[in-house]
Amino acid sequence: DSCPDFTKHDFVYGVSADTTTTQAKWQTKQELPYSLLSDRLRVLVRALGTADGNKTTRSHFIFE
Repeated sequence: DSCPDFTKHDFVYGVSADTTTTQAKWQTKQELPYSLLSDRLRVLVRALGTADGNKTTRSHFIFE
């Protein structure tokens, strides 16, 4: 995880099509220091161009 590289930014989020329950378990297991957003309908995933069939391509974006 490269979260330390992004700590200079005010907001860091992870986005996936997983349920919030699945995300919470993964966040705890991985000890992620940032919030996860559930995009069950994959609207944001598609808008960012990271949809790959039924999967999401791991990507990083910085919005200023």
